[in-house]
Amino acid sequence: MTSERTGRLIVAGTMTAILALSTAVIVLADSSSNPPTESSAPVGSAVPAASGPPAASGPPAASGGNAISIILKTFQPSTLTVHVGDTVTWTVTQAIADSHSVTSGSYKDPKPGTEFDSGIKLHDDGDSFSHTFAAAGTFPFFCAVHPDTMSGTITVVDATGSAGGGGEGAIPTESKVIAGVVLLVLVVLLFGWARIYRRMNPGP
Repeated sequence: MTSERTGRLIVAGTMTAILALSTAVIVLADSSSNPPTESSAPVGSAVPAASGPPAASGPPAASGGNAISIILKTFQPSTLTVHVGDTVTWTVTQAIADSHSVTSGSYKDPKPGTEFDSGIKLHDDGDSFSHTFAAAGTFPFFCAVHPDTMSGTITVVDATGSAGGGGEGAIPTESKVIAGVVLLVLVVLLFGWARIYRRMNPGP
């Protein structure tokens, strides 16, 4: 009777653990596939900057809806939304002693510049670099010379207004790791309970 009762408890515990962990995985997957909705900016326009004191007068920004100015050690605007097939142009409008680059990715990436890279060649007023975006997605960029102060993001949307690629639809790496840990715990529990059951119910 004791062995039979123990076996039933093990089976009940196993089913409860499977149900709980499966629910956790489902909730995790749902939260990853439905991230918080962010307000979108009109295509071809910069996201408005936070309010603050009036900026000091300076040189005019590069003209055009898909233009970004390089002013001193900043990209202005630093965030831009465009359509697939649009070309974005970065132009030096207030030069400094240092040169600049427009490099895709982040300075923390092992291999930045895989999508586009101007090289460290943008120095004088009027120097420019252009890139045409052929696919939807979110494309960060930075200056290899001044990565701490010069960075930005280009969001490219398709005809439906959705950003694909590495944008909002991707499951975060953190969520994948958590799901993997949950599954690993489930496997360990199953093997542990199976071993206990064999000890309580030895064969002939």
